[in-house]
Amino acid sequence: GDDEVQREVTYAEAAWVNGTIRVHEFETIEQYQEWDETPVENRFESTVAATRQTVNLRAGTLEFSAITDDTNGDFSVRVPSGFDYHMTALSLENVGYGQLLTVDAGENIDVGVLYLAPIVDVSGFIYLYDNSSRWDSTLPLWEAPVVTATNDDGLELQIDATDSGSFSF
Repeated sequence: GDDEVQREVTYAEAAWVNGTIRVHEFETIEQYQEWDETPVENRFESTVAATRQTVNLRAGTLEFSAITDDTNGDFSVRVPSGFDYHMTALSLENVGYGQLLTVDAGENIDVGVLYLAPIVDVSGFIYLYDNSSRWDSTLPLWEAPVVTATNDDGLELQIDATDSGSFSF
């Protein structure tokens, strides 16, 4: 018939975020600190590719990820442009990388070579009211809360709490 249908659709032009992740293999924090004083232009040769490393980009409820390749540590992820992303790469070896990244409309971004750095473990439990009752799956209608850690630059890391109410970054 003659019925009109109106729809409002939000559209964001896609952009590619590309880069390479590498890591300096160190035994002690002192070895890392010594390497960290190396001029950036000389770091590549003293590092190895961070292969099979997950790279996450998050803007509000939008989340995208990519995994670095098996050869060079290269990654490429397609995201909607026009957003500020929290880009993170965390490894089980207590090294990671994070930065705030603005993806302007229609612009692909090459972030270049990123180097994983030592990170500190932060862990704990979520308590209800009195520091003696855990916020965990034994509570009726419980859902795992999201724990957010924010650094001085505003970069956020998020993780779901476990069924026991614990979290670990």
